[in-house]
Amino acid sequence: MDTLDSIKKKVKDMPSVSSNTIRILELISDEDYSVKDLAELISMDVSLATKCLKIVNSARFGLQSTVTSIERAVNFLGKQAIFGIVIESGFDYVFNKPLEGYNAAEGELWEHSLRTAIASRLISIRIKQDNIADLAYTSGLLHNMGKVVLAEFLKGQTDKIKEKFKDAEEVDFNTLEKDLLNTNHEDVGKMMAEKWGIPESICMAISYHHKPAEAPEEYKKLCYIIHLGDHFAMLSGCAESFDSLAYEVDPDSKEMFNFEDEDIESLMFDIELEVIHAKQKIFSGD
Repeated sequence: MDTLDSIKKKVKDMPSVSSNTIRILELISDEDYSVKDLAELISMDVSLATKCLKIVNSARFGLQSTVTSIERAVNFLGKQAIFGIVIESGFDYVFNKPLEGYNAAEGELWEHSLRTAIASRLISIRIKQDNIADLAYTSGLLHNMGKVVLAEFLKGQTDKIKEKFKDAEEVDFNTLEKDLLNTNHEDVGKMMAEKWGIPESICMAISYHHKPAEAPEEYKKLCYIIHLGDHFAMLSGCAESFDSLAYEVDPDSKEMFNFEDEDIESLMFDIELEVIHAKQKIFSGD
């Protein structure tokens, strides 16, 4: 069996994601959903509902009375924290492990994904695309999940990777993955997303976050947002994985978003602030 076939088999054999998690992702993909709709779906998942109530009733929130309503819990936590809790709980197989092949410790994938989600949401708002801000946030959380599979196949190739970086003036890690494994984390992430029935808009964001210009027209704006969100997350983060900042930035993204230096500085500051707040909310019940 060649490497690509082994990768496809690995994806096929991955554990399922709960149908309720997918229903919540489908809801977020709809621009017109309501907090009430979100609360109803969370209420159908005992584990998720319990976690949300535990967090909102934790000492960190300091509420004077106990919250027993999921809708109230959603309102207290905020939608972004809820999305983080849904993804972290529903895709724990993806996020709660080290990625040896990328030289990334346990938690680094989640840290980067959270930063990308926050950056993507803030970019959406700044370019007056508030209607897809929640979708951009959720897509940002899931954009790199293909790495969890590829990490196992890149394991032991550290010297080869270092050699390629040393010998080339510029190395795009997507191309390097393709050279070594005949696929990349975008393609594998899309395989995983399709296996689980994740909505098409999120599949497209996963599949084209490094090559947004190639995305179908309907999803191009979202893919460009995730592309730039990913870049800002790498700039603002402290990850030490091999591929950090080893990707080309699409030249059209600068023209499309028209960010000045002061915009970027302000955005980086806001990302850092929101990451701190998001971590406090998502993990305060642990």
